[in-house]
Amino acid sequence: MAQMKIGIVSGAVYCIPLLQALVNSHTQVSVFSDACAAEQDLSVVRHFCAPGMVPFQEGDPGLFYFWLEEEKPDLVFIMGFKHLIDLNRIPAQLKQHLYNIHFGALPAYRGPSPVFWQIKNGSSSLTVTIHLLSEQYDAGDIIWSKEMKREPHLSYGTAHLLLSQVVVEGVGFIMQQMFQKKSLSVRSQNNKKSYYHKRPERKDVLIQWDNMAAAEVVNLILACNPWNKGAIASFNQMELKILDAEVMGNTAAALNVEEAGLIINHHHGLQVACKDKMIINITMLNLNDTFIPARHAALFGFIQGQFFGS
Repeated sequence: MAQMKIGIVSGAVYCIPLLQALVNSHTQVSVFSDACAAEQDLSVVRHFCAPGMVPFQEGDPGLFYFWLEEEKPDLVFIMGFKHLIDLNRIPAQLKQHLYNIHFGALPAYRGPSPVFWQIKNGSSSLTVTIHLLSEQYDAGDIIWSKEMKREPHLSYGTAHLLLSQVVVEGVGFIMQQMFQKKSLSVRSQNNKKSYYHKRPERKDVLIQWDNMAAAEVVNLILACNPWNKGAIASFNQMELKILDAEVMGNTAAALNVEEAGLIINHHHGLQVACKDKMIINITMLNLNDTFIPARHAALFGFIQGQFFGS
């Protein structure tokens, strides 16, 4: 396996576990990063590659093709590259060894933010899918996938940490098959069951108290943490974000509470009634980019009898 040369195309921080595993196994690896990637993530990738362990190049997406010609990798794995790759510009011998790593079940969760939508939609599982590239986003034949239970504590950020570790297993499997000169089995996607989920917009991260059950509110909060610094809510005509909450065991119906969004209790957290008569306990707020523990929320006007709005 050491003779194999691996190319990684990513400017996302979640490529680091894969890079670390490849370096630890003494596999020759190089990285191309889109200079348009998030600067915070890019700086982490640069820092990892900087000691000289991993050749690193970043630039305009068009430079990707020149990087391929220069590095001549045997396998290429793409993680979080936002641009559709022109397969006509890919060397013939590499077209069947160019893989996209997608953090969602395919074809049901195509699109740039699959983890967000899986969590927001209350999916019971999270999936890593490795597939060949095609002329459409996330539509190529599937080479490897692994599904795991979505634990209730997993946010958008912690889910990415978990899935980035699972990626190492999938890439290791593909490399082992190639090293042993075994053919990889492929599975075509059923386009009749495909759904493309766009990048979240403001309306997608807004808590609608009159229309959302307690579990839906909590799932949205998890799906927005940390990238959006919480799910958006309004309170007394000001906008804030909720960073953490959980569904409680008691119900608003038992307390004869009918109104969704009503703060029932502000001691040691904020207990808020939801549409389905369940109660959520909010533990952390984000007000003007200041994180406020909910046990202190009453000091900022969040008191029993007040309402959150959409």
